[in-house]
Order: sequence, then structure tokens, then C-alpha cells
Amino acid sequence: MQFQEFVDLSRVFWEEHLHRVSELNASGAFGATRLTFLYPSILLCTEVPEFFVLELMGARPTFDGLAVKTHKDTSINRYFYQFDDDTPDPAVLFEGYMNEFIGLQFTHPRDDEELHKRFPFLKRWTEPRAEEPIIVAGANPTGAAVAFGKAADLISFQNCVLVNTYLRAMRVKHIQLATVIRQEHSGDRYKRYLDTFRLAPKREIYGVHYCEPGTEAKYHLAAQLANVFLFQDLRETTLGAFLRDHPEILESALCARRVVYEPYLAWIEGFSAPDDVAINPDLLVQRPDRHYDIYDLKRPLLDKKGLTKGDRSRRRFVDYVEEGAAQLAYYAEYFSYPANRKYALDTYGITVSDPRLVLIVGTSENLNREHVAQACRKLKNLEIIDYDTVLHSFLNSTCPAA
Repeated sequence: MQFQEFVDLSRVFWEEHLHRVSELNASGAFGATRLTFLYPSILLCTEVPEFFVLELMGARPTFDGLAVKTHKDTSINRYFYQFDDDTPDPAVLFEGYMNEFIGLQFTHPRDDEELHKRFPFLKRWTEPRAEEPIIVAGANPTGAAVAFGKAADLISFQNCVLVNTYLRAMRVKHIQLATVIRQEHSGDRYKRYLDTFRLAPKREIYGVHYCEPGTEAKYHLAAQLANVFLFQDLRETTLGAFLRDHPEILESALCARRVVYEPYLAWIEGFSAPDDVAINPDLLVQRPDRHYDIYDLKRPLLDKKGLTKGDRSRRRFVDYVEEGAAQLAYYAEYFSYPANRKYALDTYGITVSDPRLVLIVGTSENLNREHVAQACRKLKNLEIIDYDTVLHSFLNSTCPAA
């Protein structure tokens, strides 16, 4: 089977299946239930040597279709381990054929207090399911949650958690649904495998998560957010698509009246180069005074120990972050011209005055606030927010989504 065939078959099946689940749920076919159904918004297909991987991401209360994203990785173990080391010491080694795992945690022994402090949704997610087993294997306090052996084939995960550690770093991967299949299988074989996920009486409803009313849905969405930003080498566009499809995250985390995603703002005045056609910032976020700040989404840089370089007297950002800061300054320049401000107001209802310039980049593991403050000395109005802070602000926010 070729990768594009895998993508096409996956898209057709899961779009059809989830539409069917949504229709049945709306009609009351699942009975009188208080449960909230949460549907994925992204279908991510990944090609690695020997395997193809499908993963459904997102947690929306309605099904509005799937944005199909593709990805490449260097190995199946790196994909699930979330670190660059491709020789993990796994808690569980898969060597079987057609295995299905539902509602489990895969982990080595670890410091629960530290883990739940960084990922508070994890404790909340496990508490209602205390009767379900948590898989712990081996005495090694670090290493991969799972790994795939030579005989591993046709494996699926539904509503599972992987806890991976490397030295002092931690990763949590909450899998709404993922399937793994060897590339050597034919498209017909894969279609037959997909048929095992179809709706049937007294069987699991695959591809959706259902939870009690209240805050559990919020914690499930936070788990999906962590799954996305802790994904190795995931494109900025996929991260942006996830946040756009779940606007309540930033609206609540930033206490924003309104968030405008990726506005296309033509240069009317002040352009000086042929490529000055328009700006297309990731986010414009409304403040309490109704003016807007400018935000840019960058990758978390999971492979970097820090976001800055140089000693204290010459502290500066690493190139990737520096480029983001320069881009924000360029966006701010756009709004310094009256004709451009009028275009933004007429087209999007946006007013900008003395904007904060905010980069969302990094995690709590590589953002050193003292070093960032030193690197910001030469940059006007620039702020850095890491993705862990966004996650915690979302969970702890008392601001309703706009």
C-alpha cells in the first residue's frame, strides 16, 4: 500500500464513520444519556519506515469534518516515544498481531506529584476510571512507555495515555484514537481492518470520547492540546489549525473578548518592497480596551534546552525565536500607517494601538524566564508565553470563552 492510498482510505472511512456517529447521537439513538460526545477535528497520517500511523486529534462537541494533515518521522518508536533517542527501554514491547488497547496508561514508574503538577489533566482523567488498570513494567524510571518489535502489526489505541521520560524531561501523549499498520499490507487488507471499527451493537464507539457534563470535557481538551504541542516536529500549520478549531482554548487562557485567526491584511500604505503585499499574522487578540495585540505561534522547540544563547551581557534569542520577534515587529510596522489601520478596521473590525507583541513558543522545560527577560531588553513590547502556560491558564481560567 502506498502512503497516499493509506491517507485516502483513512479519510473516507473516518469521515463517514464520525458523521454517522454524530447523526445517531443527535437523533437519540444511543439512548437517554447525560454524556457529552467529543469529536476529533484533525486526521493526522504519518509515514515512518515500515509503518503507517493514523491518529485522530481534537475534542469538539460537534463533528464538523476532519482536517487531513500528513507527517513523516524517522521511526515508529520515535513517533510514540516523543524523544530523539530511537533505542528506548520500553515499559511494554509490542510483538503481536491485531492488538487493541482501550482506556489504559502505559508508563514506567514515575514521580506522580511532579507529573500531575505539569499535566494536571492527567490526574483528573484517571480518577473516574480508577478501576481500569495502569500498565507499569520494568524498574527503569526513565524510558519509553511503548515500543514496537519486529512482529508488531495492526495495533490500535483508543483513549490511552503514554507517559514518556528522558533524563529529567517528560512527555505525555493522550491518544484519542491511533492505528498502526505495516506498509506491506494491501489497501484491501487495510479496508477490512477499518471495518472492525464500524458501529455495532454493544461495542465501543470508536473515534469519539464521551464524558460527564461539567469540567471533564475541558480536561480532555487540555490533554489533546498537550498531545499536539508535545508532538515532535509537528508543523506550525497543524498546531495553528488545532487552536483555530478549538477557539475556547485561547479565548479562555488569554481572557480574550475575541481572537481573529490568520487575517489577510493588504498593505495599502507604507510598503517598500515587491513582497510587501500583505501581512498574515497568526492571531490578533482583543484586549479589555477593545484594541488588539499581535500574536505569533511557533513550534515548542522540543529539541532545544533553551530559547536563548550567549552569556548575560549578550543574551539573545536562538535564531528561530529571533525570526519570530522580527516578524512580529514587521506586523507592528503595518499598523503604524493610517491607511492600513483603516483597512484592518473596515475588513475585520480590528483596531490596533500600542500592541503587545507576543510569541507563543517553548515549554516549561526550555523557557528560562530570567534569560528571556534579558534577551528582551532590546525589543519593544515583546513577550514570550510557553505552551505549558497556555495549558494551565486554560484549565485555571475563570473567563468564559467569548
